Amino acid sequence: MLILHRLKFFDDLVELDGVGPASSLTDFSVCQLTDPDPAQTYVSWNNAGSTSPTGGTYARSWSVFVPPVDYLVSNGQVLYNRAAYAAAGWLFSSVPNSGTVNLARVQAEVLPVLTGYSAESPSNFDTPRAIHPIIKPNRLNFCTNPSIEVNTTGWSAVGSAAIARDATVSVGQIIEYDDQPRTPGVASLKVTVNANGDGAQITIPDLLTELTYIASVYVQAGPGLENILMTIGDGVTSVLATGGTGYGGPPPYDVGPYGGINPASDIATATWFRINCIFTATADSEILQVTSAAALDVAYPTHIWIDAVMVEAGELLSFYFDGNFGPNYYWETGGAVQLSRSYFYDQANVKKQAVNNILARHTPLGILSNAPQYAVPYTQ
Repeated sequence: MLILHRLKFFDDLVELDGVGPASSLTDFSVCQLTDPDPAQTYVSWNNAGSTSPTGGTYARSWSVFVPPVDYLVSNGQVLYNRAAYAAAGWLFSSVPNSGTVNLARVQAEVLPVLTGYSAESPSNFDTPRAIHPIIKPNRLNFCTNPSIEVNTTGWSAVGSAAIARDATVSVGQIIEYDDQPRTPGVASLKVTVNANGDGAQITIPDLLTELTYIASVYVQAGPGLENILMTIGDGVTSVLATGGTGYGGPPPYDVGPYGGINPASDIATATWFRINCIFTATADSEILQVTSAAALDVAYPTHIWIDAVMVEAGELLSFYFDGNFGPNYYWETGGAVQLSRSYFYDQANVKKQAVNNILARHTPLGILSNAPQYAVPYTQ
């Protein structure tokens, strides 16, 4: 008589001290010895062949197991059901009499669906019943590489344009709310315009769909341009569509960031203008574009310079910032300086202690609180 109850193993991650196991896991089942056993058909990868060091140090042993699906036979009947449980086992060799081995931080996790089989490795250990506090910043600039200080990573040309980092041109000092001047950097993105509509673009990641954002860009025009346009998302939202941020429509030409000039004339050169628009994210990533509109006297090639790009939640246009602005400003944790998103925490040092005090006093018994995480996207 066949007993259908099965124990098979999914995934076990083990920390060992003292003596290493001969094998991370052992598969076993209860069945007649003459039965074909699909439980033995899984594939596994592991590092169980290595021996754990002695002397009070820990080594990590892990295995990945792929159990089979239900074993179907004629008439749609199931000969073997896929196991609902897993059991972990360790086999130790050469353990001295009265010797001990310490096991710590046992972890089982489900791997993502894979396209084909390949060797996998475990994720970092996650303490059970633990709080993972992610501290939301006061402001977050979602634009990566916002002032092009290192290279042009993330930026690409639009149309027949060419892009390059220009260390001879930058937006210069920006005055903050505390009246302190800040300088985004010493470089900008130089866009060589070879035809009408040429420009540059960058993808803005990790947005929350249906949330309202405001995007702003500092731009400078070369000769022969009557307009510099900004669009984000599907191209419908642009500086011209928001009112008061482009030329402002028909005469009189007395509004907009370009000095109230007639659109048939050139934009002033050697002058930085800040253009902006409000948009609602329709996806978790949107494309921000800055493109050119040629005047009647254009002679190609001409240029656009782009600097101090910012995308943040809300509808209020506030001062530009990035992680280089000093205390309370951070580049993204784990991200590259100058090339990642930027975070602002008002009075960071004082309020970090307040967060620690709250967690220490109000975390329930039996639950651990991991260290608060700062400068990581709160979309996670």
